[in-house]
Amino acid sequence: KAPQPGAIHILGARSDVPQILAAADALILPSVREGLPLVIPEAMAAGLPVIASAVGGIPDVVIDGETGFLVPSGDEAALRDRMAVLITDRASGKAMGKRGLDRARATYTRERMASEYQSIYREVLS
Repeated sequence: KAPQPGAIHILGARSDVPQILAAADALILPSVREGLPLVIPEAMAAGLPVIASAVGGIPDVVIDGETGFLVPSGDEAALRDRMAVLITDRASGKAMGKRGLDRARATYTRERMASEYQSIYREVLS
């Protein structure tokens, strides 16, 4: 069954995340607590703007107003307002997605992350 325009679908665990991200307009992550959820750099690598709670490591990844929006955890009105911005101003959302893609390519590559993990392991083992 084809998704209805303007509908929100809660999909559960999936193995086809790249295809889902390619079909999405934005990533919305209203977390109460997080470390660094990998879905954010994944969404950015797919060129999506991100709206997320400003908790844990999320503010280190999402640049508010540039690659997406940060909202206070639990602030439903702020989340709704930022979602409305992306719905009504598609050009801004696309521009945020492009800046997020550039940031993901520069910062969150497999090679760079592997190198940083290796550095941490070397430091711990020495």
